Amino acid sequence: MNTKCIVLFVSALGAAAGALHAGPRTSANYNILTDALDYGGVTASSANYQNAGSAGLIGGIASTASGAEVNKSGYVGQLVFGGSVVPINIVSRKVHGPGAFDIALPLTGAAGVECRRNTGADSSGPNAGRDHEVIVTFAKAVTVAGASVTSGVMGDMSTATFSVSSNVVTVDLHNIVNARRLTINLTNVSDGTNTSNIGIPMGVLLGDTTGNGIVNSSDVGQTKSKSGQAVDASNFRTDVTVSNSINSSDVSIVKSKSGTALP
Repeated sequence: MNTKCIVLFVSALGAAAGALHAGPRTSANYNILTDALDYGGVTASSANYQNAGSAGLIGGIASTASGAEVNKSGYVGQLVFGGSVVPINIVSRKVHGPGAFDIALPLTGAAGVECRRNTGADSSGPNAGRDHEVIVTFAKAVTVAGASVTSGVMGDMSTATFSVSSNVVTVDLHNIVNARRLTINLTNVSDGTNTSNIGIPMGVLLGDTTGNGIVNSSDVGQTKSKSGQAVDASNFRTDVTVSNSINSSDVSIVKSKSGTALP
């Protein structure tokens, strides 16, 4: 190969590399800070659109629009590699007299602890027929194939029943043993686009008014300090009897459970 051919070949390689990793581009309609065919670019923006990362068109990858002109040739919006169904709120709910009060059950971090008594043996009242009730709220309407509850303790006979109303799933728990770390399992939760199985952690410890996983003098002292107060959002955990009255009965139950803890 002569020198002239080598020069032409090297020039062609340089042009191809420039096409794959172009520098900043501007026009009357848009300005792209950096672009690449291998989705290695950084933010590309203009008055009409912004991409979290520019990329050549890739078959089978969905995109989300970020402006009127997001679908310019050679670019896609923010990439979506599948999705999952995630609740926006989960609580353990009980009714105290005329009002319902909720204990948060986060999916991550320390599990929420339900400290109020099981109400499954109640013959009447708003909490009758279930030990505990968990309300799971989603951003969109969902369908659910099934619900169950596990404690990890051999011999426990805990069960769950459920109902769905648009974006709210109500799970009733039955035969729950005290001092347990539960997982509430929702199977095949679908919002019409994505489907997921969801495991919700929940602690059950009667008398744990402070919610730290152990019943001790702190819980007893807290309940005593609230005795005689009307039940509201700031003190409902100390109404462990769920009677809509904080009194000596609550103090007595918390004292009787002192020393118990979540496993």
